[in-house]
Amino acid sequence: MHKKITGILAVSLLGTILAGCGGGSGGGSSNVQDNSTQIPVSTGLVPVILPGPVPADSPPPPAGATYSMSLAIPPRHQWNANYGYCGETAFISAGLYYGQYVSQYTARDAATPGINQTDEKSQLLVSVNDLTAAANMHLTAVEWDGQANMVSTNQYLAWIKGHVLAGYPVIMGVYVNWYAPGGNPSAGFSSYDHIVPVNGIASNHPLVPGFNQTYYPDDILQISDNDGTNNVNYPNQFTAPPVAAAYLFQYGFDKFQMTRVQANAPTSPPYSLALHTNSSNQNSAVAITGIIDLNKETVPVRLATNLNYENPAMSKGSSTPPAAAPLTLTATVYGLTAGVKYNVYQYNSLKAIPNSSFNANAGAAYQSFTFTATSSTYELPPVKIMSDQTAAFRAVPASAR
Repeated sequence: MHKKITGILAVSLLGTILAGCGGGSGGGSSNVQDNSTQIPVSTGLVPVILPGPVPADSPPPPAGATYSMSLAIPPRHQWNANYGYCGETAFISAGLYYGQYVSQYTARDAATPGINQTDEKSQLLVSVNDLTAAANMHLTAVEWDGQANMVSTNQYLAWIKGHVLAGYPVIMGVYVNWYAPGGNPSAGFSSYDHIVPVNGIASNHPLVPGFNQTYYPDDILQISDNDGTNNVNYPNQFTAPPVAAAYLFQYGFDKFQMTRVQANAPTSPPYSLALHTNSSNQNSAVAITGIIDLNKETVPVRLATNLNYENPAMSKGSSTPPAAAPLTLTATVYGLTAGVKYNVYQYNSLKAIPNSSFNANAGAAYQSFTFTATSSTYELPPVKIMSDQTAAFRAVPASAR
């Protein structure tokens, strides 16, 4: 399950999901009614997350079960032009969790360098070019590869559960409900229509970290849909941006799984998961497990942005990025030892980021910060950039290579 997806499967998936997630990720959701598959989100809970800073608008843990946890990954808003930037937005969310920001345009370019962004093949797609995108963003990642292991969608969900409990952002492909009166009941793709980050798990069984997880039908998964306009609990969110809770959807493991026709039923929820047998598993997911740090000397950085969207948005059919807007970043370094001196390096391009020996490569940084820790966390002064720029932070002890 940790093997890179085969070239044959990647080509097969590319042919079935090239339409991406543009045009609004809800797929005609104004005609879709909610039912018990979608669990109402409780916004009054305090997030129960793994250690680390909690940016504003981080999701609460899923409701509806005895045990729950969430990752500090605030919802973000995607561009819908050029087949949709859902995969790119999900990768940005994961990157912020590990201390780096890029624009949606830059994220797509990392997945498919040199390809015009009006081309269907330019999209950042899970199980197609996600590992390329991660490597070019200097992130480590592991893909789900169900076909190579002949496993079921139940096992796929257990794999996601294990990686989320380990503190890793998981990015997955989901069905969109394309229901329309008189429309094609099989509309959409056999693999997935939309790409979303997973930010929470709940269960009636104790949540114990470990990759070998048990599937329970009543376990609950929480996603952020990168759109915010399809949640029946938060109607009329057609402003920029919708409230954070409008992006969140929670589904029971068993009811989340549907055939293509079931997913498009008028009573089905906006999103569901492709139900595959162990002989035809094309479920797709990738876990972003950290930054590339070959010497394993860095301490973690978490990044927060004052805006969860890029406005103006990308124009339909445009191959150049839109005008940028001011963006304020807050970087928090954590996992520190009091009394130790640290250096933090800020890079303004992906190509500038070293994969090791950060102190020795100090000249590659746009700017640096030095401090001696007095507690386990340290917040850098706010950093102001434009939304089309890159800002990646790496923190190491001053004694590191």
